[in-house]
Amino acid sequence: MFHLDDETHVLIAGDWHSNLSWLLNVIPRARSASPTARTLLQLGDFNIGAGRHAKAFVNMADSLCRGQGIERLLITPGNHDHWGRLENIEGWHEGRPAQISERIWVLPRGYRFAIGGRTFMSFGGAASLDRHDRVEGETWWPSEVGSDLEFSSAAAAGRADVMLTHEAVDGATSATDSITAGHNPYHWPGDRLEASAESRRRTTHLWNVVHPAILFHGHLHAGATGALNDGRRVYSLDMDARRGNLGVLDLETLSWVWH
Repeated sequence: MFHLDDETHVLIAGDWHSNLSWLLNVIPRARSASPTARTLLQLGDFNIGAGRHAKAFVNMADSLCRGQGIERLLITPGNHDHWGRLENIEGWHEGRPAQISERIWVLPRGYRFAIGGRTFMSFGGAASLDRHDRVEGETWWPSEVGSDLEFSSAAAAGRADVMLTHEAVDGATSATDSITAGHNPYHWPGDRLEASAESRRRTTHLWNVVHPAILFHGHLHAGATGALNDGRRVYSLDMDARRGNLGVLDLETLSWVWH
């Protein structure tokens, strides 16, 4: 559906959590960071349909994109996006992006597209570390983590240049590995750490199979960079209202600049 051969740069942002004040900051800043970019990729916890301000947030994001000349906002959904609503959108289970406004689409798991001659693969979702504070079917959904079929189908499609996930991967950055080892101020319970470890294990396996030059993820609210001995790079994007939430990818060189 998205084969955008004439673009040279793409904008990528981490979690936004329906933060309207941050939205008013980050989209104009994205335009300043790359005056020619027409696509913005967002890595989940946009909070699609997951709160009373959700529709207003979508409308505001769409309006700001229009005003700044950003033609499309493509979301790799996070664990706090409303998976129940996404799964009821026609075409979602057939692998078609869900268009939720004029300029905003949500990408299904394993969805592949091309921008500027580079191939991208999106695989949304993650294990909620704060599930104990949430209500099933309202603020938490069992399908927040991909199924065996979704993981295997995404892997079977082969390599991609860039991989977009919400979930983190293991062994990529010291900052995220420290958080997932339990060195965090949130005191997550043991069962949530175990669920997160299993979700990361499966995402890490997918990352190794797809073997992208670069992986971008959100979720853990840590702006960090990792480089592997085999040349792969990982960028963990931070949350709204923090530095490290936004950057620009040069599609010719695959160089990344934080903004």
